[in-house]
Amino acid sequence: MTVQSLPEHPMLQGPFQPLHVEHELHDLPVVQGEIPRDISGAYYRIGPNLKYRPQQGVYGFHMGDGMAYGLYLENGKAHFKNRWVKTPKLALEDSLGRGAFEWEGGFPDHRNMGWERIQRSSENEGVPAGVANTNIVWQGNQLLAMGEDAVAPLVLDPESLTTTGIVNWSNQLGDGVTPRVNSEDGFFCAHPKIDPVTGEMFGYGFSTQEPYLTYYVVSADGKLALKQDIDAPFPAYVHDMLLTETHVVIPLFPTTFRHERVERQRCIMGWEPDLGTQIAVIPRSGGEVKWFEGDPCYVLHTGIAYAEDNKIVCVSPEFPVAAFPADGLENTWQEFQKAVLTRWTLDLESGGMSKERLDDRSVEFPRMDERLMGRDARYLFDIGSSDASGQIYEGFTSVIRYDLHAGASSAQHELPAGSYLSEAIFVPRRENGPEGEGYLMLNVYHFNEDKTDYVILDAENLSSGPLATIALPHRVPFTPHGNWRNA
Repeated sequence: MTVQSLPEHPMLQGPFQPLHVEHELHDLPVVQGEIPRDISGAYYRIGPNLKYRPQQGVYGFHMGDGMAYGLYLENGKAHFKNRWVKTPKLALEDSLGRGAFEWEGGFPDHRNMGWERIQRSSENEGVPAGVANTNIVWQGNQLLAMGEDAVAPLVLDPESLTTTGIVNWSNQLGDGVTPRVNSEDGFFCAHPKIDPVTGEMFGYGFSTQEPYLTYYVVSADGKLALKQDIDAPFPAYVHDMLLTETHVVIPLFPTTFRHERVERQRCIMGWEPDLGTQIAVIPRSGGEVKWFEGDPCYVLHTGIAYAEDNKIVCVSPEFPVAAFPADGLENTWQEFQKAVLTRWTLDLESGGMSKERLDDRSVEFPRMDERLMGRDARYLFDIGSSDASGQIYEGFTSVIRYDLHAGASSAQHELPAGSYLSEAIFVPRRENGPEGEGYLMLNVYHFNEDKTDYVILDAENLSSGPLATIALPHRVPFTPHGNWRNA
C-alpha cells in the first residue's frame, strides 16, 4: 500500500504524511557537532501513521495507527528503529489487507472519524478500534503506548519496539467515548503523570456516559491501585492533567462530546462556552473532590504544578477557545488558536481562582525536568514562535526555556524557517544533578527536504545552538509526544 492511495487530507501531508516502512538503522551520521558521550539511553516518540484507507474514504487524526520510534544513544553513536503498534484494530486490518472500520454518522466529516461509534459487522465485531498513537511512557518497568480512544495502553518491548501485549489492568477500565467491546478495550488517558519519587502513575478516563470522569492510580509495579468515579458536570474532552505532591488537578474545559450532534450531521465534539471551565482537585489517594470554576478557555497540554501554602499553582499555555476543530468554532487543524503561558492559583481554603499571564508569545507542548514532577520546578521548556504570532502548524521554530523563579524570563534557540519542531524532551546530564543541567532532545522536520533530523541542545545554553544534529534519510511523521529512558 502506498501513501498516494490514502485520502487527500491536510493531516496526511507534509510532516503528517505517513511512513510505511519499518526501518532499523545503525551508526546514523552526525552532520553537526558530536553526541555527548554522557548521554546513554533511548528517546522514544509515537504518532499517528495511517496504514489502510478507511472504509469511508476520509481521515481523522484519531484514526491514524500508532507508530513508535526509538533513537538509541550510546558512546556517541546513534541507532534508529520504528515499528507499528499492533493494536487489535491493526492486527485485524493486516490480516485482511485493508481497512475494516466505518464510523456511524453516514457522512464524511473527518472530525468524527475515530471518535464516533463504530458500525459493527461480522468482520470487526468485538475488536476495539483504538490506535494507541498519542504518547509513549515508561512505567512499572514497561514501555506503554497510549491513545485517547477505544483501547487500553499497549506494552512494547523497549529494545525492539514490537508489541508484546496489553496492560494487566485493562479489564478494570471504564467506557470511553464509545462503549467497550472486550477486556482489551476501555479508556485510559494519554497524558498520565508519574511521580518521580514513588513511581506511581496518575491518570483518568472520560466518557459520554455519566458520571463522565474516572480517576485512576497505577502502582509503581504496574498494578491498578485506585479507581474512583467522579460526578463531572458535563462530558468534557479532557486531554491532560496536573500532579502535585498532595493532589491531582483535572481541568474540564467546555469542549464536549455529544453523540446527538452526529445525528444532526455535525461534529461530535463541540465548544459550549456557557459551561465555563470546571477544575477538579482530588487528593492523590482519592476522596472528596473540590471543584473550582473559571471562565471558558482551553489548555491542551499542561506544564508545571505544585502545592504551596494551601494553594495549588499551575503553569501552562492557555488558549482562549478549543485548540482544534469543534462544532461552534470555525478553526481547522492548520489554524490553531494562539496559546500563551499562564499561571493559575487555586486557593484550597477559599475556593477562589486567579490567573496571571506570564508571556505574550505563542507557545505549546510544555515539558520540564521530570525529576521534579509535582514540585515547584524552576524551568519549563516550550516550543513556540519568536514573537506573539505563530501557529502550531508550520509556525513554531523556537525552543524556549522559561525561568519561572525569575519572573518567567526566558532563553531561546531559533531554527530556520521551513522547519517543524517536536516538543523538547529534557535529559538530565547526571542522575542526581541539579534541575535543568542536561540536554534537550527534539525532532526537526525540514519541509523542503522531506527529512527529519534529531537535534540535541544544551538545556542551560540554548542560544549556543545544537550540540549535535543526527540526520535520518527519511522523515519521521508528526509525533505529538515522547519520553526519554536512561540506559
